[in-house]
Amino acid sequence: MPPLSKQGVRIHQLHVHRATRISADSVLQHRRSLFVSPVFLDHDSKLTPPKVKWYEGIIGPDSRGRRVGPDKEELETAQLKARISQLEEELRQLQDGGFLPKHDLLAQMSEEQRAKVEKELHEVDSEDAAEDKLERESGGRDTSGSTRNLGRHASPRFAETRAGVTVRAPISSQDQIYLDRLNEYLTQASTDIQDPLARKELWRWYLRCKQSIPTFLDSISESVWTVLWDSQYYSSLSKPDRMEHLLVFCEDILAHDRELNGRQKLIHIEALFQKGEQGRAVSQWEAEQHVLGWDGDLVEAYWTLGVRMFVSQGEPQRAEETAWTLLDDHSGKDASILIPIIRVWIQLGESSSYQNAWALYISFRERSGDRARMEDFDTVSMSFLKAGRKDLALAVFKDMMLVGQRSVVDSTVLYRKALGIVGSLHSTSITSSQINSVSLEAMTVLPHTFQNKFFYGSWIKKLLGMGEVDAAAAVVELMYERQIRPDSKHVNGIIGAWLRSGTAADRTKAETMAWAMIQARMDFAWRRRALARKGEDVQRVTVGEGEEGVRVPSSIQRIVPPATIETFSILVLYFLRRQKYAQVRHLRNLLEPSEIRPNSYFMNHLIYAELRSRGHQKAWQKYKKMTETIQPDLETFACLWDCMKASVEGPKKMYGMGISGSIGPRQLFCEMSTWFSKLGSKSQDRVRSDFEKELYEQIIRCFCLSKDLEGTLVSLLAMSRLFGMNPTEDSARMLVLQIARMDSAESTVQRRRRASGNSKKNVARVTKVLEALVQRQRKALWEKGLDLDDCDAVTKVKEQLNLLSSLLRVVLSQSGADTATIYSNVQKVAWEMGVGGMDLGYPSNSSEGRY
Repeated sequence: MPPLSKQGVRIHQLHVHRATRISADSVLQHRRSLFVSPVFLDHDSKLTPPKVKWYEGIIGPDSRGRRVGPDKEELETAQLKARISQLEEELRQLQDGGFLPKHDLLAQMSEEQRAKVEKELHEVDSEDAAEDKLERESGGRDTSGSTRNLGRHASPRFAETRAGVTVRAPISSQDQIYLDRLNEYLTQASTDIQDPLARKELWRWYLRCKQSIPTFLDSISESVWTVLWDSQYYSSLSKPDRMEHLLVFCEDILAHDRELNGRQKLIHIEALFQKGEQGRAVSQWEAEQHVLGWDGDLVEAYWTLGVRMFVSQGEPQRAEETAWTLLDDHSGKDASILIPIIRVWIQLGESSSYQNAWALYISFRERSGDRARMEDFDTVSMSFLKAGRKDLALAVFKDMMLVGQRSVVDSTVLYRKALGIVGSLHSTSITSSQINSVSLEAMTVLPHTFQNKFFYGSWIKKLLGMGEVDAAAAVVELMYERQIRPDSKHVNGIIGAWLRSGTAADRTKAETMAWAMIQARMDFAWRRRALARKGEDVQRVTVGEGEEGVRVPSSIQRIVPPATIETFSILVLYFLRRQKYAQVRHLRNLLEPSEIRPNSYFMNHLIYAELRSRGHQKAWQKYKKMTETIQPDLETFACLWDCMKASVEGPKKMYGMGISGSIGPRQLFCEMSTWFSKLGSKSQDRVRSDFEKELYEQIIRCFCLSKDLEGTLVSLLAMSRLFGMNPTEDSARMLVLQIARMDSAESTVQRRRRASGNSKKNVARVTKVLEALVQRQRKALWEKGLDLDDCDAVTKVKEQLNLLSSLLRVVLSQSGADTATIYSNVQKVAWEMGVGGMDLGYPSNSSEGRY
């Protein structure tokens, strides 16, 4: 609730004090000897108000009082409560921005009291004005949340306060309060018209004054109207009530025999149209044609507004006439104003309207030339596609591809050739009757060089990028009509877009198309096998032959491109996300009769499926089997490390020590390093650029959860050398926690349940050792003339790696074995992880630290 104004508080205090004093005097004058007989409430009647009976008489054991009705005191109390309730309601209205009733508080006071209250209110206003002046001179701003200091900083557009931006009128003292607030915000808006809060408050007080002061609108000067108008005109265009506010201003100005300027007239017409008064808006637009239609500054805005209104009303003929009036008088005007008219002609869906649309499109192309924008071509081609005129849409797309080229198959060239016109066209001379005299097909012919799947594929790709999936499917239909077989990758793009759309109808179309493509691929492989075996009976396999419970949509009756591994991958990903594992298995079984070898993308999603179902051992087995014919990628190992992490952090009795009973982090790291070493130099560089921090931390986490200090040390050094990855803050924190928990024999669940003080002590001890190593590191750098804080990023990363590896070596030295033995063990682990012979930082200095 907004804070109550000082005037409202003062009125409330004066009236309540007066009413309370009158009530107290009445009570003293009418005190009577009364006694009350209360009627107590039972337990079930707590919500019922108590009933009070009044008696008059002497209270005694044998006397009985005489029953009386409510006296004057009770009546006056009820009246006082009602009056207080009325005051509270008036205060609430004031706080909500409402108005006091006609018979207000001041009117009910005596002349002497009213004069006193008015004097005090004016004194309060004078004090507030003085405070505001002082704040403006000091450059301060109220920080208490009040709206009195809105807009104290001038905007660039209104650097100086406009003179005379106040409204003065002979009104009562109560109405003067509203007028003073309006004048205050008028002054603020004139200095900072961009302040949204100032605009809001100015509109609010304008409505209050308009409602409560009869002569308010007659008292507004031209300068005040300018500030009021600008306060709403320069607000955000996305503000929903902007045009509504401007319409109110226009109506108020006209209602008091004032004239609107040209721009205000256009705003008035547009606001009326948006409000729903289309007939009145069009009538006013036509009435202003002789003035605004030839005003040099507003002529373009005037005719453009007319085009927009006629287009919105579905009157393309009048819109076209209006547009040509503007374009003929302004040769340099952008012809894009014709595009909405073309769209309306197409939406009419009649043969003649298509001819009118094509004639107007030819005019647009002739006038625009090479300056036509891609967005305009897209709009026209999409309109033709949605109307089912794929041939015309194709011609528009062809023109877009030929922009900047002097081609003999451009639509304007074909139009001239069809009509025998020599030289350039005059845009207004192109009519639908000329289009009707020559077949549209003759003017939309596609050159032979464009009659291929690659041209259509570029169109499909563009439509998919625009999110127009159905339009892309319509292009595929057009290809079939013109005996051009679509490429599989283009149809795969449409299938993927349909599946991502989320609607049931699109998903059904996608599945039907995908299964039909798979069947086409299986039939192709079947015919090839039958031809190779020369007469042997080769069984034909269909997509519907699967395990029980697998539903396959009926195939569409059309020749479709055969499926590729991308088609299988799209369906696998879709079925996995919807947890349709039976369909996933069915797809995997269809790979063999389709004679398609899966790729790493397909394999990765199958491994992810096992991860989601907690089949970690099956994931490793599937990886080993499929990599016999498939080259894994970095995403494959990211999935395997996710499986490893889920395995090593779970109960051993359920998942074993690793992905399987014999596969742990060391073996998986060996698999990854061996794969990396077999890649070419370019492929290795690509893997290094794709290697992400999340995968690095996942690998470190797996070694930490396995409590493998030797493996952790080797992985840190190996990933730095192979992949260029170095420790992060999160990986360093994981190492500290791993070392601190090494002495604990409790299970993970037990350790989490018990807030052990020993764990905190261990962390403190490890941190102390780490700090000692940091000091030693800084000292060594200082002796070389380097300061760690001043080193470059590469040096800091290298020293961070040295610091953590030194910490691990210090911890390993606490096992009691000598340095040579420890070094030998770490070397064995390195060979086990596939990175043998790597520099491990040994032999270690015996004085490196004690843990």
